[in-house]
Amino acid sequence: MSKESRLIKSITPKLTPIGSELILPNTSGDHVRSIKRAAPVGDKDLVNKEYVDSKFPVTHVSTTGRTTDDHHSEAHNIAFHSDTTATGAELNTLTDNSMADALHRHSELSASDGSPDKIVYTDSDGVLFVDATGTGLDVLHSATIGNHLIVGDDLTVDTNTLFVDSTTKRVGIGTAAVDSKLHIENAGTFEVKLQNTANSAMNIGFYGASVNVGNIENVIVSGKWALKLGTFDDIDALIIRDGKVGVGVASPTLPLDIKAKSGHTAIGGFAIKLTNKTGSNTVAGQLVNVYIATAIDDAFKTISASDENIIGVVLDAGVADGSEAWVVVNGIADVLMDAGGSARGDRIISSATAGSGDVWNVGGAVATHFQEIGHCIETRGGAGLARCILHFN
Repeated sequence: MSKESRLIKSITPKLTPIGSELILPNTSGDHVRSIKRAAPVGDKDLVNKEYVDSKFPVTHVSTTGRTTDDHHSEAHNIAFHSDTTATGAELNTLTDNSMADALHRHSELSASDGSPDKIVYTDSDGVLFVDATGTGLDVLHSATIGNHLIVGDDLTVDTNTLFVDSTTKRVGIGTAAVDSKLHIENAGTFEVKLQNTANSAMNIGFYGASVNVGNIENVIVSGKWALKLGTFDDIDALIIRDGKVGVGVASPTLPLDIKAKSGHTAIGGFAIKLTNKTGSNTVAGQLVNVYIATAIDDAFKTISASDENIIGVVLDAGVADGSEAWVVVNGIADVLMDAGGSARGDRIISSATAGSGDVWNVGGAVATHFQEIGHCIETRGGAGLARCILHFN
Protein backbone atom coordinates (compact mmCIF):
# COMPACT_ATOMS: atom_id res chain seq x y z
CA MET A 1 0.00 0.00 0.00
CA SER A 2 1.35 3.34 -0.91
CA LYS A 3 1.82 6.22 1.52
CA GLU A 4 -1.06 8.18 -0.08
CA SER A 5 -3.49 5.28 0.25
CA ARG A 6 -2.63 4.77 3.91
CA LEU A 7 -3.27 8.52 4.59
CA ILE A 8 -6.72 8.48 2.99
CA LYS A 9 -7.69 5.35 4.86
CA SER A 10 -6.61 6.84 8.18
CA ILE A 11 -8.93 9.88 7.90
CA THR A 12 -11.97 8.15 6.37
CA PRO A 13 -13.80 7.45 9.65
CA LYS A 14 -13.71 11.16 10.53
CA LEU A 15 -15.93 12.20 7.50
CA THR A 16 -19.64 11.68 7.88
CA PRO A 17 -21.70 12.34 4.72
CA ILE A 18 -25.11 13.98 5.18
CA GLY A 19 -27.23 13.54 2.07
CA SER A 20 -25.47 15.17 -0.85
CA GLU A 21 -23.90 18.04 1.13
CA LEU A 22 -20.21 18.49 1.70
CA ILE A 23 -19.02 19.39 5.20
CA LEU A 24 -15.82 21.44 5.19
CA PRO A 25 -13.51 21.68 8.17
CA ASN A 26 -13.49 24.88 10.26
CA THR A 27 -10.34 26.84 9.52
CA SER A 28 -11.62 30.29 10.63
CA GLY A 29 -10.20 30.13 14.10
CA ASP A 30 -13.77 30.50 15.44
CA HIS A 31 -15.09 27.11 16.57
CA VAL A 32 -18.73 28.41 16.32
CA ARG A 33 -18.66 29.36 12.64
CA SER A 34 -17.92 26.94 9.90
CA ILE A 35 -16.86 29.42 7.10
CA LYS A 36 -14.30 32.13 7.62
CA ARG A 37 -15.28 35.75 8.31
CA ALA A 38 -12.05 37.26 7.14
CA ALA A 39 -11.98 39.20 3.89
CA PRO A 40 -11.64 36.88 0.91
CA VAL A 41 -8.36 36.97 -0.94
CA GLY A 42 -8.83 34.76 -3.96
CA ASP A 43 -11.62 34.83 -6.51
CA LYS A 44 -12.98 31.53 -5.19
CA ASP A 45 -12.69 32.17 -1.45
CA LEU A 46 -15.91 31.56 0.50
CA VAL A 47 -17.31 33.85 3.21
CA ASN A 48 -20.39 33.55 5.41
CA LYS A 49 -23.63 35.64 5.56
CA GLU A 50 -22.52 37.65 8.52
CA TYR A 51 -19.56 38.93 6.56
CA VAL A 52 -21.77 39.90 3.60
CA ASP A 53 -24.32 41.75 5.83
CA SER A 54 -21.55 43.64 7.55
CA LYS A 55 -20.25 44.95 4.25
CA PHE A 56 -23.67 45.78 2.69
CA PRO A 57 -25.96 47.01 5.49
CA VAL A 58 -28.83 48.03 3.13
CA THR A 59 -32.52 47.55 3.77
CA HIS A 60 -35.58 48.61 1.66
CA VAL A 61 -36.00 51.88 3.62
CA SER A 62 -32.34 52.85 3.48
CA THR A 63 -30.12 53.73 0.52
CA THR A 64 -26.98 54.40 2.54
CA GLY A 65 -23.95 53.23 0.65
CA ARG A 66 -25.97 52.19 -2.36
CA THR A 67 -25.44 53.32 -5.93
CA THR A 68 -27.95 53.52 -8.79
CA ASP A 69 -26.74 50.19 -10.08
CA ASP A 70 -27.11 48.61 -6.65
CA HIS A 71 -30.70 49.76 -6.32
CA HIS A 72 -32.09 49.53 -9.85
CA SER A 73 -33.83 46.17 -9.48
CA GLU A 74 -35.78 46.89 -6.30
CA ALA A 75 -39.54 47.42 -6.40
CA HIS A 76 -41.01 50.69 -5.02
CA ASN A 77 -44.37 52.34 -4.40
CA ILE A 78 -45.29 55.95 -5.34
CA ALA A 79 -47.33 57.99 -2.86
CA PHE A 80 -50.44 59.47 -4.51
CA HIS A 81 -52.50 62.45 -3.26
CA SER A 82 -54.83 59.97 -1.63
CA ASP A 83 -51.94 58.33 0.26
CA THR A 84 -51.87 59.97 3.70
CA THR A 85 -50.17 57.16 5.52
CA ALA A 86 -46.63 58.28 4.72
CA THR A 87 -44.87 61.04 6.63
CA GLY A 88 -42.73 64.01 5.63
CA ALA A 89 -43.36 67.70 4.82
CA GLU A 90 -43.20 67.12 1.06
CA LEU A 91 -45.91 64.47 1.12
CA ASN A 92 -48.14 66.40 3.52
CA THR A 93 -48.27 69.43 1.21
CA LEU A 94 -49.84 67.30 -1.47
CA THR A 95 -52.97 66.82 0.61
CA ASP A 96 -53.30 69.72 3.08
CA ASN A 97 -54.11 72.65 0.67
CA SER A 98 -50.76 74.36 1.32
CA MET A 99 -48.16 75.72 -1.10
CA ALA A 100 -45.65 73.22 -2.44
CA ASP A 101 -43.29 75.06 -4.80
CA ALA A 102 -40.57 72.50 -4.15
CA LEU A 103 -42.78 69.77 -5.61
CA HIS A 104 -44.77 71.57 -8.28
CA ARG A 105 -46.44 74.95 -8.78
CA HIS A 106 -50.09 74.66 -7.82
CA SER A 107 -50.73 77.89 -5.93
CA GLU A 108 -52.53 79.39 -8.95
CA LEU A 109 -54.25 76.18 -10.07
CA SER A 110 -57.02 74.03 -8.73
CA ALA A 111 -58.51 70.63 -9.25
CA SER A 112 -60.73 70.03 -12.23
CA ASP A 113 -63.82 70.31 -10.05
CA GLY A 114 -62.87 73.85 -9.06
CA SER A 115 -61.90 73.14 -5.44
CA PRO A 116 -60.41 74.20 -3.16
CA ASP A 117 -59.45 77.48 -4.90
CA LYS A 118 -61.33 78.11 -8.16
CA ILE A 119 -58.69 80.02 -10.11
CA VAL A 120 -57.78 78.08 -13.25
CA TYR A 121 -59.85 75.07 -14.18
CA THR A 122 -61.48 73.24 -17.06
CA ASP A 123 -65.02 72.04 -17.49
CA SER A 124 -66.05 68.64 -18.75
CA ASP A 125 -65.69 69.84 -22.37
CA GLY A 126 -62.09 70.90 -21.85
CA VAL A 127 -62.85 74.64 -21.87
CA LEU A 128 -60.29 76.60 -19.87
CA PHE A 129 -61.58 79.13 -17.34
CA VAL A 130 -59.49 81.80 -15.62
CA ASP A 131 -61.11 83.55 -12.66
CA ALA A 132 -58.47 85.57 -10.84
CA THR A 133 -59.71 88.62 -8.94
CA GLY A 134 -58.57 91.89 -10.50
CA THR A 135 -56.72 90.39 -13.43
CA GLY A 136 -58.40 87.41 -15.00
CA LEU A 137 -55.89 86.22 -17.62
CA ASP A 138 -52.61 88.15 -17.85
CA VAL A 139 -50.33 87.14 -20.76
CA LEU A 140 -46.91 88.72 -20.26
CA HIS A 141 -45.52 88.14 -23.74
CA SER A 142 -47.58 86.60 -26.51
CA ALA A 143 -50.18 83.94 -27.03
CA THR A 144 -51.56 82.19 -30.11
CA ILE A 145 -55.29 81.52 -30.35
CA GLY A 146 -56.01 78.80 -32.86
CA ASN A 147 -59.51 79.69 -34.07
CA HIS A 148 -61.40 82.41 -32.25
CA LEU A 149 -61.50 84.40 -29.03
CA ILE A 150 -64.73 84.95 -27.14
CA VAL A 151 -64.67 87.71 -24.52
CA GLY A 152 -67.60 87.65 -22.14
CA ASP A 153 -67.36 91.31 -21.07
CA ASP A 154 -65.53 94.49 -22.12
CA LEU A 155 -62.24 94.15 -24.01
CA THR A 156 -59.39 96.54 -23.23
CA VAL A 157 -56.02 96.63 -24.99
CA ASP A 158 -53.32 98.68 -23.26
CA THR A 159 -55.73 100.97 -21.35
CA ASN A 160 -57.19 102.75 -24.38
CA THR A 161 -55.38 101.56 -27.53
CA LEU A 162 -58.49 99.51 -28.25
CA PHE A 163 -61.62 99.36 -26.13
CA VAL A 164 -64.80 97.41 -26.78
CA ASP A 165 -67.84 98.18 -24.63
CA SER A 166 -69.91 95.01 -24.56
CA THR A 167 -72.91 96.77 -23.02
CA THR A 168 -73.31 99.61 -25.54
CA LYS A 169 -71.65 97.65 -28.35
CA ARG A 170 -69.27 100.52 -29.06
CA VAL A 171 -65.63 100.46 -30.12
CA GLY A 172 -63.02 103.01 -29.12
CA ILE A 173 -59.59 103.45 -30.69
CA GLY A 174 -57.34 105.69 -28.63
CA THR A 175 -60.06 106.19 -26.04
CA ALA A 176 -62.08 104.19 -23.53
CA ALA A 177 -64.70 106.95 -23.18
CA VAL A 178 -66.60 105.90 -26.31
CA ASP A 179 -69.70 107.92 -27.22
CA SER A 180 -70.50 106.45 -30.66
CA LYS A 181 -70.40 103.11 -32.44
CA LEU A 182 -66.85 103.84 -33.60
CA HIS A 183 -64.93 106.49 -31.70
CA ILE A 184 -61.38 107.31 -32.87
CA GLU A 185 -59.36 109.78 -30.85
CA ASN A 186 -55.81 111.09 -31.27
CA ALA A 187 -53.87 114.05 -29.94
CA GLY A 188 -52.49 115.04 -33.36
CA THR A 189 -52.92 114.37 -37.07
CA PHE A 190 -53.79 110.80 -37.91
CA GLU A 191 -54.95 108.75 -40.87
CA VAL A 192 -57.76 106.26 -41.35
CA LYS A 193 -56.71 104.02 -44.22
CA LEU A 194 -58.85 101.80 -46.43
CA GLN A 195 -56.76 99.93 -48.98
CA ASN A 196 -57.76 97.60 -51.77
CA THR A 197 -54.65 95.78 -52.97
CA ALA A 198 -56.55 94.61 -56.07
CA ASN A 199 -56.71 98.28 -57.18
CA SER A 200 -60.46 98.10 -57.71
CA ALA A 201 -63.46 100.08 -56.43
CA MET A 202 -64.06 100.49 -52.69
CA ASN A 203 -67.38 101.32 -51.12
CA ILE A 204 -68.75 102.42 -47.74
CA GLY A 205 -72.47 101.70 -47.74
CA PHE A 206 -75.26 103.22 -45.68
CA TYR A 207 -78.37 101.13 -45.14
CA GLY A 208 -81.84 101.50 -43.76
CA ALA A 209 -83.65 98.49 -42.35
CA SER A 210 -82.73 96.36 -45.35
CA VAL A 211 -81.93 98.56 -48.36
CA ASN A 212 -79.02 100.70 -49.41
CA VAL A 213 -79.72 104.41 -48.95
CA GLY A 214 -76.34 105.90 -49.72
CA ASN A 215 -72.68 105.27 -50.44
CA ILE A 216 -69.26 106.79 -50.37
CA GLU A 217 -67.49 104.99 -53.17
CA ASN A 218 -64.00 105.20 -54.59
CA VAL A 219 -64.19 104.22 -58.28
CA ILE A 220 -62.14 104.47 -61.46
CA VAL A 221 -63.71 106.76 -64.08
CA SER A 222 -62.02 107.10 -67.47
CA GLY A 223 -58.77 105.73 -66.04
CA LYS A 224 -58.71 108.06 -63.03
CA TRP A 225 -59.80 107.55 -59.45
CA ALA A 226 -62.97 109.35 -58.44
CA LEU A 227 -64.88 109.78 -55.19
CA LYS A 228 -68.59 109.21 -55.57
CA LEU A 229 -71.32 110.13 -53.10
CA GLY A 230 -74.87 108.96 -53.63
CA THR A 231 -77.02 105.88 -53.75
CA PHE A 232 -75.51 102.69 -55.09
CA ASP A 233 -74.83 102.89 -58.86
CA ASP A 234 -77.03 106.00 -59.09
CA ILE A 235 -75.98 108.56 -61.69
CA ASP A 236 -77.63 111.26 -59.59
CA ALA A 237 -74.58 111.45 -57.35
CA LEU A 238 -71.79 113.81 -56.45
CA ILE A 239 -68.56 112.87 -58.22
CA ILE A 240 -65.14 114.32 -57.43
CA ARG A 241 -62.57 113.35 -60.06
CA ASP A 242 -59.33 114.87 -61.29
CA GLY A 243 -60.07 118.22 -59.63
CA LYS A 244 -63.58 118.35 -61.09
CA VAL A 245 -66.97 118.04 -59.40
CA GLY A 246 -69.88 116.43 -61.16
CA VAL A 247 -73.48 116.57 -59.95
CA GLY A 248 -75.43 113.81 -61.63
CA VAL A 249 -72.55 113.39 -64.08
CA ALA A 250 -70.55 110.15 -64.04
CA SER A 251 -67.43 111.66 -65.65
CA PRO A 252 -67.25 115.45 -65.10
CA THR A 253 -65.28 117.47 -67.63
CA LEU A 254 -65.82 120.93 -66.10
CA PRO A 255 -64.66 122.15 -62.67
CA LEU A 256 -68.36 122.16 -61.75
CA ASP A 257 -70.24 119.84 -64.09
CA ILE A 258 -73.97 119.65 -63.42
CA LYS A 259 -76.32 117.15 -65.02
CA ALA A 260 -78.09 120.06 -66.74
CA LYS A 261 -76.53 120.95 -70.11
CA SER A 262 -74.62 123.95 -68.81
CA GLY A 263 -71.66 124.67 -66.60
CA HIS A 264 -68.72 126.91 -65.83
CA THR A 265 -65.25 126.38 -67.27
CA ALA A 266 -61.97 126.60 -65.39
CA ILE A 267 -61.03 129.99 -66.92
CA GLY A 268 -64.37 131.73 -66.43
CA GLY A 269 -66.54 130.80 -69.36
CA PHE A 270 -70.16 129.69 -69.43
CA ALA A 271 -70.65 126.61 -71.59
CA ILE A 272 -73.52 124.56 -72.92
CA LYS A 273 -73.59 121.05 -74.37
CA LEU A 274 -74.37 120.64 -78.06
CA THR A 275 -73.90 117.71 -80.45
CA ASN A 276 -70.78 117.81 -82.61
CA LYS A 277 -71.72 117.72 -86.30
CA THR A 278 -68.45 119.05 -87.72
CA GLY A 279 -67.85 115.77 -89.52
CA SER A 280 -64.75 114.95 -87.42
CA ASN A 281 -63.41 115.21 -83.88
CA THR A 282 -63.67 118.62 -82.26
CA VAL A 283 -60.79 121.11 -82.31
CA ALA A 284 -60.30 123.21 -79.17
CA GLY A 285 -60.90 126.96 -79.76
CA GLN A 286 -62.60 126.46 -83.09
CA LEU A 287 -65.49 128.85 -83.84
CA VAL A 288 -68.85 127.16 -84.51
CA ASN A 289 -72.25 127.90 -85.98
CA VAL A 290 -75.68 126.27 -85.74
CA TYR A 291 -75.95 123.00 -87.68
CA ILE A 292 -79.01 123.04 -89.97
CA ALA A 293 -78.25 120.47 -92.69
CA THR A 294 -80.54 117.75 -91.27
CA ALA A 295 -83.24 117.53 -88.65
CA ILE A 296 -80.89 117.34 -85.67
CA ASP A 297 -81.54 119.62 -82.76
CA ASP A 298 -78.93 121.09 -80.42
CA ALA A 299 -76.05 120.60 -82.85
CA PHE A 300 -73.17 122.71 -84.18
CA LYS A 301 -70.81 122.84 -87.15
CA THR A 302 -67.56 124.65 -87.92
CA ILE A 303 -68.03 128.22 -89.23
CA SER A 304 -67.16 128.97 -92.80
CA ALA A 305 -64.74 131.73 -93.84
CA SER A 306 -65.79 135.19 -92.58
CA ASP A 307 -68.99 133.70 -91.15
CA GLU A 308 -71.46 136.12 -89.52
CA ASN A 309 -73.37 133.52 -87.50
CA ILE A 310 -70.89 132.54 -84.79
CA ILE A 311 -72.56 131.12 -81.69
CA GLY A 312 -69.62 129.90 -79.63
CA VAL A 313 -66.15 128.42 -79.18
CA VAL A 314 -65.38 124.69 -78.80
CA LEU A 315 -63.95 123.94 -75.34
CA ASP A 316 -62.36 120.49 -75.69
CA ALA A 317 -60.54 118.71 -78.48
CA GLY A 318 -61.18 115.14 -79.54
CA VAL A 319 -64.95 114.79 -79.06
CA ALA A 320 -66.21 112.47 -81.77
CA ASP A 321 -68.70 113.56 -84.40
CA GLY A 322 -72.22 112.83 -83.17
CA SER A 323 -71.27 113.16 -79.47
CA GLU A 324 -72.04 116.02 -77.13
CA ALA A 325 -69.31 118.62 -76.58
CA TRP A 326 -68.98 121.75 -74.51
CA VAL A 327 -69.35 125.03 -76.41
CA VAL A 328 -68.45 128.27 -74.59
CA VAL A 329 -71.08 130.94 -75.38
CA ASN A 330 -70.21 133.64 -72.88
CA GLY A 331 -67.48 134.82 -70.56
CA ILE A 332 -63.87 133.90 -71.30
CA ALA A 333 -62.66 131.36 -73.86
CA ASP A 334 -59.49 130.35 -75.71
CA VAL A 335 -60.11 131.20 -79.39
CA LEU A 336 -58.20 129.60 -82.26
CA MET A 337 -56.44 132.46 -84.12
CA ASP A 338 -55.30 132.30 -87.73
CA ALA A 339 -51.70 132.73 -88.84
CA GLY A 340 -51.74 136.45 -88.08
CA GLY A 341 -51.96 135.91 -84.33
CA SER A 342 -53.21 138.61 -81.96
CA ALA A 343 -52.24 141.07 -79.25
CA ARG A 344 -53.89 142.10 -76.03
CA GLY A 345 -56.72 144.56 -76.69
CA ASP A 346 -57.31 143.50 -80.31
CA ARG A 347 -60.86 143.28 -81.58
CA ILE A 348 -61.47 139.74 -82.87
CA ILE A 349 -63.76 138.76 -85.76
CA SER A 350 -64.25 135.61 -87.83
CA SER A 351 -61.31 134.94 -90.13
CA ALA A 352 -61.07 134.18 -93.81
CA THR A 353 -59.75 130.81 -92.56
CA ALA A 354 -62.74 128.64 -91.66
CA GLY A 355 -63.19 128.09 -87.94
CA SER A 356 -60.57 130.69 -86.91
CA GLY A 357 -60.48 134.25 -85.56
CA ASP A 358 -58.71 137.32 -86.93
CA VAL A 359 -57.82 140.81 -85.74
CA TRP A 360 -60.01 143.73 -86.87
CA ASN A 361 -59.26 147.01 -85.19
CA VAL A 362 -61.15 149.30 -87.61
CA GLY A 363 -63.60 151.34 -85.60
CA GLY A 364 -67.22 151.75 -86.72
CA ALA A 365 -66.93 149.13 -89.46
CA VAL A 366 -70.53 148.14 -90.06
CA ALA A 367 -69.51 145.47 -92.58
CA THR A 368 -67.88 143.30 -89.87
CA HIS A 369 -70.44 143.89 -87.15
CA PHE A 370 -71.95 140.37 -87.22
CA GLN A 371 -68.51 138.75 -87.50
CA GLU A 372 -67.45 140.13 -84.16
CA ILE A 373 -66.36 137.60 -81.49
CA GLY A 374 -64.91 139.73 -78.69
CA HIS A 375 -61.70 141.30 -77.46
CA CYS A 376 -58.36 139.60 -76.97
CA ILE A 377 -56.76 139.61 -73.50
CA GLU A 378 -53.68 137.54 -74.43
CA THR A 379 -50.97 138.08 -77.02
CA ARG A 380 -50.50 135.24 -79.50
CA GLY A 381 -47.76 135.24 -82.14
CA GLY A 382 -49.00 133.29 -85.15
CA ALA A 383 -51.66 130.63 -85.29
CA GLY A 384 -52.83 129.19 -81.95
CA LEU A 385 -55.12 129.76 -78.99
CA ALA A 386 -55.56 133.25 -77.58
CA ARG A 387 -57.71 134.06 -74.56
CA CYS A 388 -60.61 136.36 -75.33
CA ILE A 389 -63.64 137.92 -73.66
CA LEU A 390 -66.63 136.93 -75.75
CA HIS A 391 -69.44 139.21 -76.92
CA PHE A 392 -71.05 137.93 -80.10
CA ASN A 393 -73.24 140.25 -82.19
